[in-house]
Formats: sequence, C-alpha cells, structure tokens
Amino acid sequence: MSCATCAACGTTSRCLERLGVTEDEITIVNHWNHAGTGYDNDAERELASAIYQRQREQRKTRHAKEKPPWNC
Repeated sequence: MSCATCAACGTTSRCLERLGVTEDEITIVNHWNHAGTGYDNDAERELASAIYQRQREQRKTRHAKEKPPWNC
C-alpha cells in the first residue's frame, strides 16, 4: 500500500516515523460516489423554487428600504 504525500513535510516516511506507525497500520478510505445533482421529483423542484422566490422577494424588500450610498 502506498500512502499519500504529506503536505507538511513532503514525504510520507517522515510523517509516519514521527507518528510512530507504518504504512501497514494505516487504512486510507477515499472511494467517493456521486449521488446525483438536482431534485428527485416535481414536488422538490416546486418547493425549491418557492423558497428561492421568497428569499428573492425578501432581499428586494430589504434593499429597497435601505438608502443606497450613491443616492445622498
């Protein structure tokens, strides 16, 4: 098994030695799967859209109340 290179010292062996372990004692878990992007169904899309619209309206209202610094 080969370990990743240490970002701090640039070598694996120095870090392992400093930690008092060998490569055989280390298990690296780095298997990632992409679970997906987006929404599963129309109801989720509609809910996300409604949340977005509400946040946008709240942001517009909040900024409309504030006096912009360029309009003195």
